[in-house]
Parts: sequence; C-alpha cells; structure tokens
Amino acid sequence: MLKRLSWIAPLALALSVSSGAMAARQVPIVNPQPVAVSSLNASKLTARQVRAAIIAGGAIHGWMLKTEDSSKLVLKLEKGKYYVELNLPYSAEGYRIEYVRSENLNYEGPGAGASGPAQSIEGATIHSGYGRWLENLTRAINSQIAAAQADSQ
Repeated sequence: MLKRLSWIAPLALALSVSSGAMAARQVPIVNPQPVAVSSLNASKLTARQVRAAIIAGGAIHGWMLKTEDSSKLVLKLEKGKYYVELNLPYSAEGYRIEYVRSENLNYEGPGAGASGPAQSIEGATIHSGYGRWLENLTRAINSQIAAAQADSQ
C-alpha cells in the first residue's frame, strides 16, 4: 500500500511548484508614461505623422489597427492563443499607451472577465510577456517617429 502511494508526494510537490511558477510569471500591469514627440527630437510633427508612426511601428511587431477615431487608435495583437488590445491616444505633441483588455494572459484585476476596457488597472497583474510586448511596441513607434522627424528636417 505504501509503495502504491509513494508517487503522491512528488506529484503534490510538482503541482505546488508549477502553480507557484505560474504566479511568479504575473507582474503588475502599468500603463507607460506618455511619450512626448519633442523629447525624441526637436523637429515638430503633425498628428497625422504621429498616427502613421504608431501604425507603422506597431506593424513591425504584429500589432494591427482595430479601430480609430480622430485622436485615438486601438491596436490589437494576436499571438496564437494570446490577445491584447490597447488604446493609443495621440496628437502632434505625443502619444500614450493604455491597456484595454487581454485574453489568456492571466490578467487579474478590475474588470477581469469583462469584455470592455478595464476601468482601472491599479493593482492589476498580467503575464510577464505583456511588458516585453509593450517595450517592443514603444521602441518601434519611437523609431518610426524619429525617422519621420529626420525626413521632415
């Protein structure tokens, strides 16, 4: 009887470690600070040029335009079973990135399970990969803005 149950302890340990590893992959979700176009270069751009830079920068890493209005883009990223949606309000002065929603990224916080935008992300957590995707997106957009500024000089 003891020999037959000897596999239970290692299994229980493995399950507790794997659930702990899943929790360790969660990080606080933070909307980055707004990016001022003038902080990237002294050259002035139009809101239309900032919009184009956001779309082009996003496309580099697979972000697609979902919807837009006169001063806000909604980008989405679909990577296999993962989905993220962001608001990007923009103007000639700069842009801002705001979390809207995600699927299969272990988002926990206000609005979890809701289909609409998160009302507040304070105290919310998400899979650590989200931060990497955000950094790549920001870097690509800033690169596109710098290129547009260089072209306009």
